[in-house]
Parts: sequence; structure tokens; C-alpha cells
Amino acid sequence: MSIGIGGFANKIIENDTSVTYKYGSYNLNISGYDNIARVSDGKIIIDKKCFIKPKIHRKIKKINGKKELIEKKTILSIDYSNMIENNLIIVENCTNCWKTYGYKQTDICALNLINKILHNYQINEQYPETISFDK
Repeated sequence: MSIGIGGFANKIIENDTSVTYKYGSYNLNISGYDNIARVSDGKIIIDKKCFIKPKIHRKIKKINGKKELIEKKTILSIDYSNMIENNLIIVENCTNCWKTYGYKQTDICALNLINKILHNYQINEQYPETISFDK
């Protein structure tokens, strides 16, 4: 069952030092925040230092009498709130922001999107072009 909130982001700029996304959000539970037009006027700028690779575990295992190298990725937890405090991640809240968090008053939807962007990078080892969530 959905609680009627979500966010979406599209990569707009990538350079040597950062990746920039424009984003928008919606909340179907609060009048005026439904964002039917899907306006995305917020901005998330992530320093490339924030994108970490997953930990790779390698072991040799016998499969059908043959030794094979098995690799397994372990997705690492990322302290993105600390990165925001240290200005490695900069968020310009969208006009559809209905709730903020932390001393920098960061949009909670932007926080969800940042988590998904950084998590997705560890899985695919590429900067995602688009990302979204619905709750």
C-alpha cells in the first residue's frame, strides 16, 4: 500500500569533479503538493568523492569438479548526511518541498534520492541517469 509520496531526479551535468541532478517531489496527502505536472526545479550536486565502490569478496570454489573464482559485491552503508554537512553534497530544495531535515533544512525527498543515487552507483558502478522512488 502506498503512502502517496515520491521523488524523481534526472542527471543534467557531469564534469570532472561532480554530478548534478535536477529533482522534484510530490505528496498526495497534502493539498498543493501533488505536483501533477511533475515539476523538477530542485538541484542535487554530488561531489564525485561521495561515490564509493562496493566491497568485493573473492574466493575459489569447486563447482562440478572445477575450481572457479566467485566474486560477491557487498554494498556499503554511506553517511550522506555527513557529506551534506561537509558540503560534498549540496541540495537546493525544490518548490514542492513539504518537509525538511537537519540543520541545513534539506528536503526529505532529496535525501531519499541521494541515498538511491549512491546505492545505485555501488550496484552498477555508473552514475544513474534517472532515479525515482514512490512510497
